[in-house]
Amino acid sequence: MIRAICCVPVSPLRPEPSHRSEMISQQVFGECCEILDQAKDNWTRVRGSYDGYEGWCQAAQVKAITAAQYNNNNIVLAADWVNEITYNEHPMFIPLGSIVTTAKTNVEFTGAIWQPQTATINEATIRQIAFKFLNTAYLWGGRSVFGIDCSGFAQICGSRQIIQLRLPGAKPARAQIFADGWARLRSM
Repeated sequence: MIRAICCVPVSPLRPEPSHRSEMISQQVFGECCEILDQAKDNWTRVRGSYDGYEGWCQAAQVKAITAAQYNNNNIVLAADWVNEITYNEHPMFIPLGSIVTTAKTNVEFTGAIWQPQTATINEATIRQIAFKFLNTAYLWGGRSVFGIDCSGFAQICGSRQIIQLRLPGAKPARAQIFADGWARLRSM
């Protein structure tokens, strides 16, 4: 198995290896995945390590990493709406919730961080994270402040950032993700 990491701010995942294929999800900078297949024109099929979503992305949007890097659970997230990093000695802007754990990539980051393992989980914390998405455009399959859909919102605000909530199924229907994820967030 080849393990990899998303090395661009946001990488669209598509059901087919073509730019004409709709976007079904996204990976954000620093998220780990497994490379499942490769196709012509530099397309790579990946499975996200966190949510199990599978899709095709451009090969240049992921970078191979070691098993130790892949299994590093000391997650540090970028906490601001947009964050400047230096990646491979070049500046890059990444969205809220991108993984900036330097053990996984060649990243220099001095901005505000969020450590989900040590976060205080309460209503104020949930509101603080969720409100950062106010005025974010709706984007089918989106999972970042650059564009988000309902399941991406539930996943980023709930599971990744605050309560380690795992949404049901590896590839459930988007409507079911929204219904289940939002109900869990509202019940807190």
